[in-house]
Amino acid sequence: MRPLRVLRSALVSMCLIVSLMTLCAFAQTAAKLTPTSTIDKLTGQHIYKNAIEVAVVDTANNAVPNQRVKAFVKKGDVEVFSTGAAGPTAMAVTDTKGVAKFGLNTTAEPATDAVIEFVPVLDDQGALDKTAPQQSALLQLSAGPSHVQDFGSKLTYFQLFVGSSFTNNYDTAGHDTGFSNGGQIIRLTFDTMWRHQGNADSCVNADGRPAPSTCTGCKPEPTTCTTAAGKTETVRRISIDRNRMFRRGNWKTDANLEFAKFPFGTTTTDTTGTQNTKGLENAFSGYGGLTWEPNAWAHYDRRDDIPASNASLTTLHSDDWPYDVYRFALFSRFGLTTRTEAEIKNKVLGDTSITREQFGVRFTHRRSKRESPDHEDYNVEPIRFVEISVANFSQYNTKPNQRRVVVDGGLRVGALSNNVFPIYLGIHLNSGRGPDDLRLVLGVLMKLDELAKLVKSAGVPTQ
Repeated sequence: MRPLRVLRSALVSMCLIVSLMTLCAFAQTAAKLTPTSTIDKLTGQHIYKNAIEVAVVDTANNAVPNQRVKAFVKKGDVEVFSTGAAGPTAMAVTDTKGVAKFGLNTTAEPATDAVIEFVPVLDDQGALDKTAPQQSALLQLSAGPSHVQDFGSKLTYFQLFVGSSFTNNYDTAGHDTGFSNGGQIIRLTFDTMWRHQGNADSCVNADGRPAPSTCTGCKPEPTTCTTAAGKTETVRRISIDRNRMFRRGNWKTDANLEFAKFPFGTTTTDTTGTQNTKGLENAFSGYGGLTWEPNAWAHYDRRDDIPASNASLTTLHSDDWPYDVYRFALFSRFGLTTRTEAEIKNKVLGDTSITREQFGVRFTHRRSKRESPDHEDYNVEPIRFVEISVANFSQYNTKPNQRRVVVDGGLRVGALSNNVFPIYLGIHLNSGRGPDDLRLVLGVLMKLDELAKLVKSAGVPTQ
Protein backbone atom coordinates (compact mmCIF):
# COMPACT_ATOMS: atom_id res chain seq x y z
CA MET A 1 0.00 0.00 0.00
CA ARG A 2 2.82 2.39 0.77
CA PRO A 3 4.19 2.35 -2.81
CA LEU A 4 0.70 3.15 -4.11
CA ARG A 5 0.47 6.19 -1.81
CA VAL A 6 3.87 7.39 -2.95
CA LEU A 7 2.82 7.00 -6.62
CA ARG A 8 -0.48 8.82 -5.97
CA SER A 9 1.34 11.71 -4.29
CA ALA A 10 3.77 11.94 -7.20
CA LEU A 11 0.93 12.06 -9.72
CA VAL A 12 -0.88 14.78 -7.78
CA SER A 13 2.32 16.83 -7.59
CA MET A 14 2.89 16.48 -11.33
CA CYS A 15 -0.67 17.59 -12.08
CA LEU A 16 -0.22 20.62 -9.86
CA ILE A 17 3.05 21.52 -11.60
CA VAL A 18 1.50 21.15 -15.09
CA SER A 19 -1.48 23.26 -14.05
CA LEU A 20 0.74 25.99 -12.69
CA MET A 21 2.87 25.94 -15.86
CA THR A 22 -0.26 26.22 -18.02
CA LEU A 23 -1.56 29.14 -15.99
CA CYS A 24 1.80 30.88 -16.17
CA ALA A 25 1.99 30.29 -19.91
CA PHE A 26 -1.44 31.80 -20.41
CA ALA A 27 -0.58 34.74 -18.18
CA GLN A 28 2.42 35.38 -20.36
CA THR A 29 0.68 35.03 -23.77
CA ALA A 30 -2.32 37.19 -22.90
CA ALA A 31 -0.49 39.96 -21.16
CA LYS A 32 -0.47 42.99 -23.46
CA LEU A 33 -1.38 43.87 -27.07
CA THR A 34 -0.11 47.07 -28.73
CA PRO A 35 -1.52 47.88 -32.20
CA THR A 36 0.22 50.42 -34.47
CA SER A 37 -0.48 51.59 -38.02
CA THR A 38 1.42 53.19 -40.91
CA ILE A 39 -1.81 54.76 -42.19
CA ASP A 40 -1.72 58.55 -41.97
CA LYS A 41 -5.34 59.23 -43.01
CA LEU A 42 -7.87 56.77 -44.43
CA THR A 43 -8.75 57.27 -48.09
CA GLY A 44 -12.00 56.09 -49.66
CA GLN A 45 -12.04 52.71 -51.46
CA HIS A 46 -8.40 51.92 -50.79
CA ILE A 47 -6.45 48.76 -49.88
CA TYR A 48 -3.76 48.99 -47.19
CA LYS A 49 -1.63 45.83 -47.16
CA ASN A 50 0.13 44.94 -43.88
CA ALA A 51 -0.56 48.47 -42.65
CA ILE A 52 -1.43 47.37 -39.08
CA GLU A 53 0.94 45.59 -36.71
CA VAL A 54 -0.06 44.17 -33.31
CA ALA A 55 2.82 43.50 -30.92
CA VAL A 56 2.15 40.90 -28.19
CA VAL A 57 4.35 40.72 -25.08
CA ASP A 58 4.14 38.77 -21.84
CA THR A 59 4.28 40.09 -18.28
CA ALA A 60 8.08 40.20 -18.50
CA ASN A 61 7.79 42.33 -21.68
CA ASN A 62 9.11 39.50 -23.85
CA ALA A 63 7.73 38.96 -27.36
CA VAL A 64 5.20 36.13 -27.64
CA PRO A 65 5.48 34.15 -30.92
CA ASN A 66 2.74 31.94 -32.42
CA GLN A 67 -0.03 33.82 -30.59
CA ARG A 68 -3.31 34.04 -32.48
CA VAL A 69 -4.84 37.52 -32.59
CA LYS A 70 -8.32 38.28 -33.87
CA ALA A 71 -9.37 41.68 -35.22
CA PHE A 72 -12.94 43.03 -35.01
CA VAL A 73 -14.25 46.10 -36.84
CA LYS A 74 -16.06 48.07 -34.14
CA LYS A 75 -16.74 51.25 -36.16
CA GLY A 76 -16.41 52.54 -39.72
CA ASP A 77 -16.89 51.43 -43.33
CA VAL A 78 -13.79 49.21 -43.39
CA GLU A 79 -12.82 45.55 -43.65
CA VAL A 80 -9.79 43.77 -42.17
CA PHE A 81 -7.78 40.88 -43.56
CA SER A 82 -4.58 38.90 -43.02
CA THR A 83 -4.09 35.82 -45.21
CA GLY A 84 -7.73 35.31 -46.19
CA ALA A 85 -10.57 37.37 -47.59
CA ALA A 86 -11.40 40.77 -46.14
CA GLY A 87 -14.37 41.08 -43.82
CA PRO A 88 -15.60 42.43 -40.48
CA THR A 89 -13.18 40.09 -38.67
CA ALA A 90 -9.77 38.59 -39.42
CA MET A 91 -7.16 36.53 -37.62
CA ALA A 92 -3.35 36.55 -37.75
CA VAL A 93 -0.55 34.74 -35.91
CA THR A 94 2.43 36.54 -34.39
CA ASP A 95 5.85 35.91 -35.93
CA THR A 96 9.08 35.20 -34.12
CA LYS A 97 9.20 38.83 -33.02
CA GLY A 98 5.73 38.62 -31.50
CA VAL A 99 4.09 40.77 -34.20
CA ALA A 100 0.83 39.97 -36.04
CA LYS A 101 0.13 41.87 -39.29
CA PHE A 102 -3.23 42.91 -40.70
CA GLY A 103 -4.42 44.71 -43.80
CA LEU A 104 -7.41 47.02 -44.14
CA ASN A 105 -9.84 47.98 -46.91
CA THR A 106 -11.93 51.13 -46.93
CA THR A 107 -15.29 50.38 -48.57
CA ALA A 108 -16.85 53.85 -48.79
CA GLU A 109 -16.09 57.10 -50.62
CA PRO A 110 -15.34 59.33 -48.84
CA ALA A 111 -13.74 57.30 -46.07
CA THR A 112 -15.05 57.30 -42.50
CA ASP A 113 -13.28 57.11 -39.14
CA ALA A 114 -12.68 53.54 -37.97
CA VAL A 115 -12.08 51.64 -34.72
CA ILE A 116 -10.53 48.13 -34.73
CA GLU A 117 -10.41 45.87 -31.66
CA PHE A 118 -7.72 43.17 -31.27
CA VAL A 119 -8.14 40.17 -28.94
CA PRO A 120 -5.89 37.13 -28.28
CA VAL A 121 -7.65 33.83 -29.08
CA LEU A 122 -7.00 30.13 -28.47
CA ASP A 123 -7.46 28.44 -31.85
CA ASP A 124 -8.01 28.99 -35.58
CA GLN A 125 -11.77 29.27 -35.01
CA GLY A 126 -11.16 32.36 -32.88
CA ALA A 127 -12.45 30.89 -29.64
CA LEU A 128 -12.04 33.12 -26.59
CA ASP A 129 -10.89 31.80 -23.23
CA LYS A 130 -13.90 32.64 -21.06
CA THR A 131 -12.10 31.59 -17.89
CA ALA A 132 -9.56 34.44 -18.10
CA PRO A 133 -9.87 38.21 -18.52
CA GLN A 134 -9.31 39.31 -22.12
CA GLN A 135 -6.39 41.66 -22.81
CA SER A 136 -7.93 43.47 -25.79
CA ALA A 137 -6.66 46.66 -27.45
CA LEU A 138 -8.29 49.29 -29.66
CA LEU A 139 -6.83 51.08 -32.70
CA GLN A 140 -8.48 54.29 -33.88
CA LEU A 141 -7.98 55.49 -37.46
CA SER A 142 -9.07 58.87 -38.82
CA ALA A 143 -10.44 59.51 -42.29
CA GLY A 144 -8.62 61.91 -44.58
CA PRO A 145 -10.34 65.12 -45.67
CA SER A 146 -12.30 65.26 -48.91
CA HIS A 147 -11.66 67.89 -51.57
CA VAL A 148 -14.34 70.10 -50.04
CA GLN A 149 -13.11 69.72 -46.47
CA ASP A 150 -9.48 70.65 -47.02
CA PHE A 151 -8.03 72.97 -49.64
CA GLY A 152 -4.62 71.37 -49.21
CA SER A 153 -5.51 67.68 -49.04
CA LYS A 154 -3.21 64.93 -50.29
CA LEU A 155 -5.19 64.73 -53.54
CA THR A 156 -4.57 68.38 -54.44
CA TYR A 157 -1.76 70.86 -54.72
CA PHE A 158 -1.82 74.66 -54.96
CA GLN A 159 1.30 76.30 -56.37
CA LEU A 160 2.73 79.56 -57.74
CA PHE A 161 5.52 79.59 -60.33
CA VAL A 162 7.55 82.80 -60.74
CA GLY A 163 10.38 83.01 -63.25
CA SER A 164 11.89 84.52 -66.36
CA SER A 165 11.60 83.46 -69.98
CA PHE A 166 14.07 84.05 -72.81
CA THR A 167 12.41 83.91 -76.23
CA ASN A 168 13.81 83.70 -79.74
CA ASN A 169 12.90 86.37 -82.29
CA TYR A 170 13.41 87.34 -85.94
CA ASP A 171 14.45 90.44 -87.86
CA THR A 172 12.54 91.88 -90.81
CA ALA A 173 14.44 89.60 -93.17
CA GLY A 174 13.27 86.54 -91.27
CA HIS A 175 16.65 85.75 -89.71
CA ASP A 176 16.71 84.41 -86.16
CA THR A 177 18.16 86.98 -83.76
CA GLY A 178 18.57 84.54 -80.87
CA PHE A 179 16.99 84.71 -77.43
CA SER A 180 16.96 88.50 -77.39
CA ASN A 181 13.49 89.01 -75.95
CA GLY A 182 13.22 88.39 -72.23
CA GLY A 183 10.17 88.56 -70.03
CA GLN A 184 8.59 87.38 -66.83
CA ILE A 185 6.26 84.45 -66.30
CA ILE A 186 3.87 84.08 -63.36
CA ARG A 187 1.57 81.05 -63.14
CA LEU A 188 -0.90 80.03 -60.41
CA THR A 189 -1.96 76.35 -60.51
CA PHE A 190 -4.56 74.31 -58.65
CA ASP A 191 -4.34 70.58 -59.45
CA THR A 192 -6.64 67.80 -58.23
CA MET A 193 -6.44 64.01 -58.56
CA TRP A 194 -9.61 61.88 -58.72
CA ARG A 195 -8.99 58.17 -58.10
CA HIS A 196 -10.79 55.74 -60.43
CA GLN A 197 -9.60 52.32 -59.24
CA GLY A 198 -12.84 50.40 -58.65
CA ASN A 199 -12.94 47.23 -56.58
CA ALA A 200 -10.12 44.69 -56.42
CA ASP A 201 -12.67 41.86 -56.71
CA SER A 202 -15.63 41.44 -59.02
CA CYS A 203 -18.60 39.06 -59.05
CA VAL A 204 -19.24 37.57 -62.52
CA ASN A 205 -21.51 34.96 -64.06
CA ALA A 206 -20.53 31.93 -66.14
CA ASP A 207 -20.02 34.16 -69.22
CA GLY A 208 -17.64 36.48 -67.38
CA ARG A 209 -20.16 39.31 -67.26
CA PRO A 210 -21.06 41.24 -64.08
CA ALA A 211 -23.42 39.25 -61.89
CA PRO A 212 -26.91 40.61 -61.10
CA SER A 213 -27.17 42.92 -58.12
CA THR A 214 -29.35 40.37 -56.33
CA CYS A 215 -26.40 37.96 -56.15
CA THR A 216 -24.78 38.89 -52.84
CA GLY A 217 -22.13 37.04 -50.86
CA CYS A 218 -20.18 36.06 -53.97
CA LYS A 219 -17.38 33.52 -53.26
CA PRO A 220 -14.30 32.36 -55.21
CA GLU A 221 -15.88 28.96 -55.77
CA PRO A 222 -18.96 28.83 -58.08
CA THR A 223 -22.29 29.30 -56.32
CA THR A 224 -25.86 29.75 -57.51
CA CYS A 225 -28.17 32.69 -56.95
CA THR A 226 -31.61 33.80 -58.07
CA THR A 227 -32.01 36.91 -60.23
CA ALA A 228 -34.80 39.47 -59.95
CA ALA A 229 -36.51 37.70 -62.86
CA GLY A 230 -36.53 34.40 -60.94
CA LYS A 231 -33.77 32.75 -62.99
CA THR A 232 -30.88 30.80 -61.47
CA GLU A 233 -27.33 31.81 -62.34
CA THR A 234 -23.92 30.45 -61.40
CA VAL A 235 -21.62 33.19 -60.15
CA ARG A 236 -18.15 33.47 -58.63
CA ARG A 237 -15.78 36.15 -57.35
CA ILE A 238 -12.65 36.90 -59.35
CA SER A 239 -9.65 39.07 -58.52
CA ILE A 240 -8.86 41.96 -60.88
CA ASP A 241 -5.30 42.98 -61.69
CA ARG A 242 -5.92 46.72 -61.59
CA ASN A 243 -2.24 47.51 -62.15
CA ARG A 244 -2.42 46.46 -65.82
CA MET A 245 -5.79 47.91 -66.72
CA PHE A 246 -6.18 50.91 -69.00
CA ARG A 247 -9.66 51.68 -67.64
CA ARG A 248 -8.33 51.91 -64.08
CA GLY A 249 -6.22 54.87 -63.07
CA ASN A 250 -6.47 58.49 -61.98
CA TRP A 251 -8.26 61.47 -63.48
CA LYS A 252 -6.61 64.83 -62.92
CA THR A 253 -8.01 68.32 -63.37
CA ASP A 254 -5.99 71.52 -63.31
CA ALA A 255 -6.86 75.21 -63.39
CA ASN A 256 -4.22 77.81 -64.27
CA LEU A 257 -3.88 81.60 -64.38
CA GLU A 258 -0.80 82.94 -66.18
CA PHE A 259 0.91 86.23 -67.00
CA ALA A 260 3.54 85.94 -69.76
CA LYS A 261 4.41 87.12 -73.27
CA PHE A 262 2.52 85.92 -76.34
CA PRO A 263 3.39 86.30 -80.07
CA PHE A 264 0.54 88.47 -81.41
CA GLY A 265 2.22 89.18 -84.76
CA THR A 266 4.07 91.90 -86.68
CA THR A 267 1.16 94.29 -87.23
CA THR A 268 -0.10 94.44 -83.69
CA THR A 269 1.78 97.25 -81.94
CA ASP A 270 3.85 100.35 -82.51
CA THR A 271 6.75 98.54 -80.86
CA THR A 272 7.13 96.18 -83.83
CA GLY A 273 10.63 96.44 -85.24
CA THR A 274 13.62 94.49 -86.34
CA GLN A 275 14.02 92.92 -82.89
CA ASN A 276 10.37 91.99 -82.27
CA THR A 277 8.80 90.86 -85.52
CA LYS A 278 6.79 88.19 -83.68
CA GLY A 279 4.97 90.92 -81.79
CA LEU A 280 5.76 89.49 -78.34
CA GLU A 281 3.59 91.37 -75.84
CA ASN A 282 2.44 90.79 -72.28
CA ALA A 283 -0.79 88.82 -71.99
CA PHE A 284 -3.07 87.19 -69.44
CA SER A 285 -4.03 83.54 -69.97
CA GLY A 286 -6.45 81.26 -68.20
CA TYR A 287 -6.77 77.59 -69.03
CA GLY A 288 -8.05 74.33 -67.62
CA GLY A 289 -6.95 70.78 -68.26
CA LEU A 290 -8.21 67.22 -67.97
CA THR A 291 -5.73 64.31 -67.74
CA TRP A 292 -6.15 60.53 -67.74
CA GLU A 293 -3.35 58.50 -66.10
CA PRO A 294 -4.06 54.78 -66.73
CA ASN A 295 -2.53 52.16 -64.46
CA ALA A 296 -1.34 50.26 -67.53
CA TRP A 297 1.00 53.14 -68.42
CA ALA A 298 2.63 53.43 -64.99
CA HIS A 299 5.85 51.93 -63.65
CA TYR A 300 6.78 51.94 -59.94
CA ASP A 301 10.44 51.40 -59.06
CA ARG A 302 11.83 50.84 -55.56
CA ARG A 303 14.66 53.26 -54.78
CA ASP A 304 17.73 51.36 -53.58
CA ASP A 305 19.10 54.06 -51.30
CA ILE A 306 15.84 54.90 -49.49
CA PRO A 307 14.43 52.74 -46.62
CA ALA A 308 10.85 51.46 -46.93
CA SER A 309 10.00 53.15 -43.63
CA ASN A 310 10.17 56.51 -45.43
CA ALA A 311 6.68 55.77 -46.72
CA SER A 312 5.44 57.22 -43.44
CA LEU A 313 6.86 60.67 -44.27
CA THR A 314 4.46 63.50 -45.10
CA THR A 315 4.33 65.49 -48.33
CA LEU A 316 6.73 67.99 -46.77
CA HIS A 317 9.39 65.30 -47.31
CA SER A 318 8.11 63.74 -50.54
CA ASP A 319 11.61 63.77 -52.04
CA ASP A 320 12.52 61.03 -49.57
CA TRP A 321 9.63 58.70 -50.43
CA PRO A 322 10.85 55.18 -51.35
CA TYR A 323 9.41 54.81 -54.87
CA ASP A 324 10.05 56.44 -58.24
CA VAL A 325 6.97 56.67 -60.46
CA TYR A 326 7.13 56.90 -64.27
CA ARG A 327 3.81 57.61 -66.00
CA PHE A 328 2.43 58.30 -69.44
CA ALA A 329 -0.89 60.12 -69.64
CA LEU A 330 -3.35 61.59 -72.13
CA PHE A 331 -4.37 65.21 -71.60
CA SER A 332 -6.54 67.94 -73.05
CA ARG A 333 -6.41 71.66 -72.37
CA PHE A 334 -8.67 74.59 -73.18
CA GLY A 335 -7.62 78.20 -72.70
CA LEU A 336 -8.15 81.87 -73.39
CA THR A 337 -5.44 84.52 -73.88
CA THR A 338 -6.11 88.26 -73.73
CA ARG A 339 -3.88 91.29 -74.27
CA THR A 340 -2.90 93.41 -71.32
CA GLU A 341 -3.72 96.46 -73.50
CA ALA A 342 -6.41 96.56 -76.18
CA GLU A 343 -4.95 99.61 -77.92
CA ILE A 344 -1.92 101.85 -77.87
CA LYS A 345 -2.07 105.57 -78.84
CA ASN A 346 -5.63 105.13 -80.11
CA LYS A 347 -4.54 102.29 -82.38
CA VAL A 348 -6.64 99.13 -82.04
CA LEU A 349 -4.40 96.10 -81.74
CA GLY A 350 -6.75 93.51 -83.20
CA ASP A 351 -8.38 90.55 -81.46
CA THR A 352 -8.17 90.94 -77.70
CA SER A 353 -9.16 87.30 -76.98
CA ILE A 354 -7.52 84.24 -78.49
CA THR A 355 -8.83 80.76 -77.70
CA ARG A 356 -6.96 77.47 -77.96
CA GLU A 357 -7.56 73.73 -77.61
CA GLN A 358 -4.83 71.15 -77.03
CA PHE A 359 -4.74 67.36 -77.08
CA GLY A 360 -1.59 65.39 -76.36
CA VAL A 361 0.45 62.91 -74.36
CA ARG A 362 2.52 63.59 -71.24
CA PHE A 363 5.39 61.78 -69.50
CA THR A 364 6.14 62.48 -65.82
CA HIS A 365 8.56 61.28 -63.19
CA ARG A 366 7.47 61.68 -59.56
CA ARG A 367 8.11 60.27 -56.10
CA SER A 368 5.59 58.07 -54.28
CA LYS A 369 5.11 56.35 -50.94
CA ARG A 370 3.01 53.57 -52.55
CA GLU A 371 4.29 50.45 -54.29
CA SER A 372 1.77 50.18 -57.15
CA PRO A 373 -0.53 52.46 -59.19
CA ASP A 374 -3.79 51.05 -57.80
CA HIS A 375 -2.68 52.16 -54.31
CA GLU A 376 -1.62 55.66 -55.33
CA ASP A 377 -3.44 58.29 -53.26
CA TYR A 378 -1.02 61.24 -53.17
CA ASN A 379 -0.86 64.00 -55.77
CA VAL A 380 2.56 65.67 -55.97
CA GLU A 381 4.24 67.73 -58.68
CA PRO A 382 6.67 65.96 -61.05
CA ILE A 383 10.45 66.06 -60.80
CA ARG A 384 10.65 66.13 -64.61
CA PHE A 385 8.08 66.08 -67.39
CA VAL A 386 7.68 66.23 -71.17
CA GLU A 387 4.42 66.81 -73.00
CA ILE A 388 3.70 66.88 -76.74
CA SER A 389 0.38 68.12 -78.06
CA VAL A 390 -1.44 69.39 -81.12
CA ALA A 391 -3.07 72.79 -80.50
CA ASN A 392 -5.52 74.89 -82.46
CA PHE A 393 -5.36 78.68 -81.92
CA SER A 394 -8.20 80.94 -83.03
CA GLN A 395 -5.41 83.33 -84.04
CA TYR A 396 -1.64 83.02 -84.04
CA ASN A 397 0.75 85.69 -85.30
CA THR A 398 -2.13 87.56 -87.07
CA LYS A 399 -3.26 84.38 -88.88
CA PRO A 400 -6.64 82.85 -87.91
CA ASN A 401 -7.30 79.19 -87.01
CA GLN A 402 -3.73 78.01 -86.79
CA ARG A 403 -2.91 74.40 -85.97
CA ARG A 404 0.40 74.09 -84.13
CA VAL A 405 2.59 71.49 -82.43
CA VAL A 406 3.40 72.43 -78.82
CA VAL A 407 6.20 70.82 -76.80
CA ASP A 408 6.79 71.60 -73.11
CA GLY A 409 9.40 70.14 -70.80
CA GLY A 410 10.70 70.81 -67.32
CA LEU A 411 13.42 69.57 -64.98
CA ARG A 412 13.90 70.32 -61.31
CA VAL A 413 17.40 71.59 -60.48
CA GLY A 414 18.06 69.44 -57.43
CA ALA A 415 21.23 71.18 -56.28
CA LEU A 416 19.38 74.52 -55.95
CA SER A 417 16.03 73.23 -54.68
CA ASN A 418 14.31 72.27 -51.47
CA ASN A 419 10.97 70.56 -51.04
CA VAL A 420 8.96 73.77 -50.57
CA PHE A 421 10.73 76.06 -53.08
CA PRO A 422 12.10 73.88 -55.92
CA ILE A 423 13.89 75.52 -58.88
CA TYR A 424 12.84 74.42 -62.39
CA LEU A 425 14.50 74.78 -65.79
CA GLY A 426 12.07 74.45 -68.68
CA ILE A 427 11.69 74.67 -72.44
CA HIS A 428 8.68 75.61 -74.59
CA LEU A 429 8.30 75.18 -78.36
CA ASN A 430 5.32 76.28 -80.44
CA SER A 431 5.93 75.18 -84.01
CA GLY A 432 3.87 75.42 -87.19
CA ARG A 433 3.28 77.67 -90.20
CA GLY A 434 4.96 81.03 -89.66
CA PRO A 435 7.62 81.85 -87.05
CA ASP A 436 8.34 79.31 -84.32
CA ASP A 437 8.17 80.34 -80.68
CA LEU A 438 11.06 78.83 -78.67
CA ARG A 439 11.58 79.77 -75.02
CA LEU A 440 13.86 78.90 -72.16
CA VAL A 441 12.33 79.26 -68.70
CA LEU A 442 13.97 79.43 -65.28
CA GLY A 443 12.03 80.01 -62.08
CA VAL A 444 11.02 78.95 -58.60
CA LEU A 445 7.92 76.95 -57.74
CA MET A 446 6.28 78.01 -54.50
CA LYS A 447 4.20 75.23 -52.92
CA LEU A 448 1.58 77.37 -51.23
CA ASP A 449 -0.17 74.48 -49.48
CA GLU A 450 3.09 73.10 -48.09
CA LEU A 451 4.12 76.58 -47.02
CA ALA A 452 0.84 76.92 -45.12
CA LYS A 453 1.57 73.63 -43.32
CA LEU A 454 4.99 74.94 -42.26
CA VAL A 455 3.44 78.15 -40.97
CA LYS A 456 0.83 76.17 -39.04
CA SER A 457 3.38 73.75 -37.56
CA ALA A 458 5.52 76.70 -36.43
CA GLY A 459 2.60 77.97 -34.37
CA VAL A 460 2.02 81.12 -36.42
CA PRO A 461 -1.66 82.10 -36.37
CA THR A 462 -3.31 81.71 -39.79
CA GLN A 463 -6.47 83.64 -39.04
